[in-house]
Amino acid sequence: MEVLKRNNYTGWKDIPEFNGYVRALRGVNPAGDVENGGIEMFDRLPKLFLQKFEEQIDEHTKIWRSAKLLPMVIAGHPLIAKAFLRWLFNQPDDRAKEIELEHHQMNGNAVKVKISDCLAWLTNDYDEKKREEMVESPIIQSMLSDLVEFMETTDDSIDLLDRDTWGSYSFARAEDMIWNSIASRAAHQQRVENLVQTAGHLGKTHVEEARRSARAKIHCIYYRDFNAWAKQFVRAEDELRILKALQNNRPTPQFRRRVEGKLRLALMSEWIDEQNNKIDAAERELDNELLKTIEEEMSRTNKSSALDNERKQQIFASMALQKRNRHANIRNFVDVTPWMNGSIILSLLQDVDGGREPMLAEIAKRGIKYEFVPNPTKRVSDMNKKEKKKYDKGFAGLSMTDLKSLVKKHEQARLLTEEDKTVKLDSIKNIKP
Repeated sequence: MEVLKRNNYTGWKDIPEFNGYVRALRGVNPAGDVENGGIEMFDRLPKLFLQKFEEQIDEHTKIWRSAKLLPMVIAGHPLIAKAFLRWLFNQPDDRAKEIELEHHQMNGNAVKVKISDCLAWLTNDYDEKKREEMVESPIIQSMLSDLVEFMETTDDSIDLLDRDTWGSYSFARAEDMIWNSIASRAAHQQRVENLVQTAGHLGKTHVEEARRSARAKIHCIYYRDFNAWAKQFVRAEDELRILKALQNNRPTPQFRRRVEGKLRLALMSEWIDEQNNKIDAAERELDNELLKTIEEEMSRTNKSSALDNERKQQIFASMALQKRNRHANIRNFVDVTPWMNGSIILSLLQDVDGGREPMLAEIAKRGIKYEFVPNPTKRVSDMNKKEKKKYDKGFAGLSMTDLKSLVKKHEQARLLTEEDKTVKLDSIKNIKP
C-alpha cells in the first residue's frame, strides 16, 4: 500500500483483485475528460477507491498508533513486543523476521507479516518524537524493570502472558499490569461497539432515541448472560465427548467455540424458562402497589414511532402526487461525483440530509464574504432584535436557500471572469467544488 501511495496509486492494475475490473473496461471508449464518464473516469475510480480506503484505515487506527495507546502493543505478539521495546530503548534488533499472527486469517490462510514492516507502520516510520513521549508513558514506567528484562532475553519463545515460558525469569508485575490496565480496555471497547451496533439495528424499527438505547441495553444484558450460560452447558458436553474419545482411542474432538443451530434455539427456550422463574420469584417479593406501577409503566404506549411513520408516509404520498416531466428520469450521461472531479448538484444538498456542512465548507473555500441576505444595505445599528440575532450568527444563521444563492452568485461571477461565460443565475444547477 505504501508503494502504491508513493506512486499516486498508478500501479492499481497490477493488483490481482482488480483483474476482473480491468477486463470489464476493455472496449470502454475515451470521452475526453473524467466528468464525461468515459475510460478516464473508470481509470481514476480505482485510484480514488484506494486513496479513500487508506484514509479510512488511517482514521480508524490512528488512535491505536498514538503515543498514548501504542505501548499496549507489549500485550500482543511476543516478538513484535520485544522489537517494539528494543526500538523504544534504542537497542539493536533484528527485525527482518517474518511471523504468523495468531487469531488472524485472510481467505482461510494465516496472516504473515515482517516485523520490520509491522513496526514501521505502528510507529509512523519510527517517529522519534513519539518514541520520546512513549518512554515516559505510565504504562511503560509502571512495569519498567520487567520490560527491560524481557527485552534483553534472547529466547524468542518467552511470552509475558504465559508463565510456562518464563523459565528462571519472573514477569509477574508486567503480567498483572497487562491484565489490569490493557486487557480491560479492549473488553470495554468491544462492549461499547456491541451496544452501538445493537442501537443501529434497532434504529431501523423507527423507535425514538430513548427507547432505542433502552432496548440496546436489554439485548446486550440478556444475550451476554445467555451466551455465557449456553457456553458452560456445551463445555460440559464437550468434556464428556473428549473423555470418551480418549478412552476409546479415537481422534479427540475440539471444544465448540459457539453455540449454534438447533441447539442454540433449544437452550434459549430452557434459559427463558429459567429467567421467567426468576421474574416470578421477584414479583412475589414485590409490594403490590409497586408491582402495579411497574406494569402500568411497561404497558404504556408511546405514540411517537407511529406518528413518525405517519409523517413519512405523508411525505412519500406527496412525492408520488407531484407532477413530473416525462423526460425527467431519462438520463443519457453519468453523474460524476465531486470526489471524481465532477460537480455538486445543488438540488441534492438538503439541510435535513446534512447538506449545510458541505455548503458552508464550499463558501469558506471560495472566500465568500458574509452578507446580511434579507437586506444587504441595512446598517447593523438600524437592525431590529431579530435581524441583529441572525446577523450575529453569520453564515450559520442563513437558510439553505440563502447559502445556495450566495454560492450561485459567486459561481456566476467566476464563470464570467475566468471562462468568459455569461449565464443566468437560475441556470446554475451544479457547481465545481
